[in-house]
Amino acid sequence: IWGESQHGMLGCAYPSSVDPNSTHLMSLTQPTLIEHLRYEDVVNIQATESHFTVLAKSGRVYKWGLNRDARLGLPVQSSVVSLPTLVS
Repeated sequence: IWGESQHGMLGCAYPSSVDPNSTHLMSLTQPTLIEHLRYEDVVNIQATESHFTVLAKSGRVYKWGLNRDARLGLPVQSSVVSLPTLVS
């Protein structure tokens, strides 16, 4: 993944000096492996302006990004999910 994003949408760990809940704009200028998906064979990716959904060949689904109003459907309270999280 690469590009600029807010709200944890790049799916990689933020530097410890950055609060992922802030509106800080994170930038990756080169394609970067999303470590949490290293061992998954990704077959489909859906990207919106606020979050990502990934389908793996195994059938597992991962989501991350802006979680306002629990829109990611994950059992987390945080308004931002900055790492790919398995949907159970």
